Amino acid sequence: MVWTPEQTGQFLDAAVNHPMYIMWHLMVYRAPRRGEATGLSWTELDLTKGVAYVSGQLVTDSNYNMWQDTPKSRSGRRAIALDYATLALLTAWRDVQKAQRAEWEEKHRQDPTKYGPYVDSGYVFTRPDGRPHNPQMSPKPSGDSSSA
Repeated sequence: MVWTPEQTGQFLDAAVNHPMYIMWHLMVYRAPRRGEATGLSWTELDLTKGVAYVSGQLVTDSNYNMWQDTPKSRSGRRAIALDYATLALLTAWRDVQKAQRAEWEEKHRQDPTKYGPYVDSGYVFTRPDGRPHNPQMSPKPSGDSSSA
């Protein structure tokens, strides 16, 4: 089912405080596929020029094993121009992600049996421990992204 513009707006309004909001905003307004969005790395994002370069994607198998792969088609390798709002959100997200990393590393120092080491995956959209989101799994509605 394709959402109407009104349904899309309602979804984004309802999801504004969700940890994955910025990724969903990017997907709605700039149209990368789910695997391309979850597989977007900071090295593929030029915040100065306002461009995201899609050169890969995260894919999964039926057991939810995940790996990096090439885009679905030759035309999948592309540059996506970022609008001002998306660029501002991504710039703010970079700071949030840095703070999440510092917080996770502190938790790991205090209780390494409960909190594993931070994973410096390089992806733009990550869970608090640095691992990327699985493109096939949805997060818990409560906003707890640790299981996504």
